[in-house]
Amino acid sequence: MESDGCGYVRNNIRKYHYNDSYRVTAHFFGFVESRYPGTMKKLNAALRDHTFDNGKFWQAATGKSAEELEADWKAATLSFVRK
Repeated sequence: MESDGCGYVRNNIRKYHYNDSYRVTAHFFGFVESRYPGTMKKLNAALRDHTFDNGKFWQAATGKSAEELEADWKAATLSFVRK
């Protein structure tokens, strides 16, 4: 999950939401894919098929809501920053 933008996101994680911008969302997607492999492929298919529903997709794909995933992402990112 390292790239030029990762440090910026990590250092400011408390103020972000998973859908704030391209850089932030990419960081979130990287986290989700690392924990739930294949999720991005499912997301791509749902978007292409016009079946994506934010309220249902994340729960079906990962067993967690988008808000729960965001909390996990922030906690994992903060623990990484503290190391």
